[in-house]
Amino acid sequence: MALVSGYKFDILISYAHRDNKPLITGHNGWVVELHLALEQRFDELFGKQLKIWRDPYLDGTHVLEKELADRVTSSAILLSILSPNYLQSEWCQKERKAFCLSAEKRGGLLVGNRSRLVKVIKTHLSRELHPAEMQDSIGFEFCHVEPSSKRQVDFRPETSPAEFIQTVESLAYGIQELIVQFQPTPETEPSPPQKTIYLAETSPDLEDERERIKSELKQHGYCILPPDEGLPPKATAPELEEKVRGYLGRSRMSVNMIGAFYGTIPAMAKGRSLVRMQHELALERSSDPEFVHLIWMPPGLTPQEDEQEKFVELLRSGAAAQHRIDLLDSNTRLEDLKTEIHNRLNPPKRASDSQSPGSEGSESKLIYLVCDKLDYDEVHSIEDCLYNRGFEVRLPLFGADDSQFIQFHQDSLQLCDAVLAYCGNANEIWLQLKRQELVDKIRVQERERQKPMLAKGFYLSAPSTSGKERFRTHEGIVIKNYGPFDPDSLNPFLDRIR
Repeated sequence: MALVSGYKFDILISYAHRDNKPLITGHNGWVVELHLALEQRFDELFGKQLKIWRDPYLDGTHVLEKELADRVTSSAILLSILSPNYLQSEWCQKERKAFCLSAEKRGGLLVGNRSRLVKVIKTHLSRELHPAEMQDSIGFEFCHVEPSSKRQVDFRPETSPAEFIQTVESLAYGIQELIVQFQPTPETEPSPPQKTIYLAETSPDLEDERERIKSELKQHGYCILPPDEGLPPKATAPELEEKVRGYLGRSRMSVNMIGAFYGTIPAMAKGRSLVRMQHELALERSSDPEFVHLIWMPPGLTPQEDEQEKFVELLRSGAAAQHRIDLLDSNTRLEDLKTEIHNRLNPPKRASDSQSPGSEGSESKLIYLVCDKLDYDEVHSIEDCLYNRGFEVRLPLFGADDSQFIQFHQDSLQLCDAVLAYCGNANEIWLQLKRQELVDKIRVQERERQKPMLAKGFYLSAPSTSGKERFRTHEGIVIKNYGPFDPDSLNPFLDRIR
């Protein structure tokens, strides 16, 4: 029985059968592995069984048009596996168009603020090649392109099981949120304002930063407006103003990210860009003393258009100071913006309000950040990021004699709630020894620990080596980031702790 009432299947998987060929003889195909892993992870995470249908045959033409129509109309969600093969498959296009037509007859593609079209990106495709109905959705990428070599690395269960499972987990959470939207919610119970944030749409140069902020806030349980499908692209300025005022009225905070470009100018907007309109509407809402209006500009911002230069100057001038807004400018990084949002919505408790030291939940979780002496300076950004997110961070005791160093290390492994090993400049022998210690030894020590080890992780940074590329373990989270430090790269590890 499907979880979504009124449908025979929760999910119909649409894919090109050439994408289901196994990489290694004797193994399941990629789509089969995704299907099985998604069912298993959903059951493990939520205690519920998904009902999924996919065409198991090698030739889709065996399914008659009547059968196709029955499967499509009986499915609540269409999960499309995007690849060059998918784009060339006439059968996949038929399935998608039939699903969209059926959805329009049953209330549309959107359920709440989410689309019933879910895209899984098996092979990297530039966004303009994605089907038109899926252009605006983020999707779930089972691949990444290495910045240095521009080589694509696919997440396969045979070669990169950790990355494959991590992405399956994100997909499972996304589907869970979509299924929840199918359930009727009484209008008397909207998302509470203190948990709702208006994250204003921005100019193209800051879209990636906006998505990172959005992902971070969602993981902390906030409702983000506008919903995932965004503001209507063809709406006039009066229509947009009405829509945005409604969203702001339900929100506790507005976050406006100002980039180098002026942005789209809607019809009837009298020369005002959408970015500027949203700011001005947030100013109206700022008369409420409980409402927070944050404006962020990236460090070193240089406007690239005359109109944007005037707008930025207005924001930086004293004209903005008379309103209840906070301008985060100059050296405020994206990570600092995230911290500021959390602090404004959840101010740190005063000492007089805090719990007594022995009470449950009064202590921050302790993360032991293990590294070689060669990487001691390199982990500073990770240390700051973890601390700003509310964790206590402990580093190895370099400078002590051998006995003190070893005792401190063993005590830290016993006391910490989670351990993260960082390998950048350290050699692969160090990395393998840490895997042996953190996986094998801790497994034995856990019987003696007074509290469970919540997470074990390995953060592999530049330089990229063949040993790092081949490094994997089922016993912990493996994060590979050979470029500049990205705070969002820590999310899979922190999710385990939470």
